[in-house]
Amino acid sequence: MDIRNVAFMLITLIIMIITSCQSTRNGTNIYSSGMRESAEKSDVENDNNSAEAYYNKGIKLSEDGDFAEAEIVFTDAIIRNNNWADPYAERGYIRLMQGKFGEAIIDLNNAIELDSNHAFALNNRGWLYVEFNRFSNAVLDASKAISLSKHPAYYDTRAWAYYYLEDYKKARNDAEAALQLDQYYFYSRALLFRLDVEEFGKEAAIQYLRDYVSELPLEQMEKDDYLLLQYFLGHVSINVLKDYPQWFTFKTTLKFGYDDSEN
Repeated sequence: MDIRNVAFMLITLIIMIITSCQSTRNGTNIYSSGMRESAEKSDVENDNNSAEAYYNKGIKLSEDGDFAEAEIVFTDAIIRNNNWADPYAERGYIRLMQGKFGEAIIDLNNAIELDSNHAFALNNRGWLYVEFNRFSNAVLDASKAISLSKHPAYYDTRAWAYYYLEDYKKARNDAEAALQLDQYYFYSRALLFRLDVEEFGKEAAIQYLRDYVSELPLEQMEKDDYLLLQYFLGHVSINVLKDYPQWFTFKTTLKFGYDDSEN
């Protein structure tokens, strides 16, 4: 073989190898495997900015109640930066809200693995544990979330876990703590109703709840979760609750006595 042909072939092979390596580093193939092995710094910065843009868009969609589209957008954020806990946590929440509990727990586990002090992810995993009847696990997650941030939702999650564990004193303490932080946190007021039924009977519990509702500002009655109180008062059927985006969190509060058989 002519030595010039050999040299040409070798040069061509070397160019192909170099081009392939550069293509992988610049991001052509690194996302499909979930790895970002040797991206240049500028590529990482650009990728993070892009992930943040998708994340912010997902937050807006979530706030607007467009959970299906928000899930897609949070997935786009994760594709662009799979080492960031927040998009996993938000997608886990979105999937929880859609009743996709198996996928939600995977996302929340991923978020917590990336950031063991992610209070939002811990609390939502705790709420899923309540849904799964793993109440002791829910207490652990919610307790850690509370240690990181005093948020009414975190006390509420632990309160429901304690309630289903039949530790009514602790459940009441946490529900009241949530309401001290936000007097219109209706999930906790719904829990107090169920506790009042246990302690004082259903008729008295309904009267206490009526007194609470009678003092609510009109704008608070426009919130979706206000329907939960209306359900306990017997003013709406469970089918009305099922029509709302929060149904999969509503139903976690209806275990053992307040399910379809009630209305």
